[in-house]
Amino acid sequence: MDFRLVSASLRELDRLIHEQGFREDLYYRINGMRVVIAPLRERQDIPELIKKLLQQLSPNEPKQLSSEAMRAVAGYRWPGNVRQLQQALKVAAILGADSPCIEIDHFSPDLQQVLRPCISQSAPSTLQAIEWDVIQNTLRQYNGNMSATAKA
Repeated sequence: MDFRLVSASLRELDRLIHEQGFREDLYYRINGMRVVIAPLRERQDIPELIKKLLQQLSPNEPKQLSSEAMRAVAGYRWPGNVRQLQQALKVAAILGADSPCIEIDHFSPDLQQVLRPCISQSAPSTLQAIEWDVIQNTLRQYNGNMSATAKA
């Protein structure tokens, strides 16, 4: 047989080997290259990651998150990591198919319940930040039309 084994673990195998909770010989048989990926909650590039994921999900009709949704998504812990985020964005993109801007209401109901508290925890603290959010949301509402946004 010719195959490659790719495995993942949430456990610290080095410690388990030391505590005799994982076979050392097995570890050295499967340990060709070790890649440590930071959990989503520790990443600083969540807005950029979201943009890339949304672009992959709908390349012909680009979508983006409203500033409120972005704050909520960035503030959530994401226990399922990137796969959970990707699935959540996929559902939101489908439920918000009529709009280029994804709102909290476009996420699945169970996720809405955990995202809504994240908005208040990560709400902008300055008047300038709030003003910027309002401008960005209005600009999205008018599909980038600056004249209509200014009038609104």
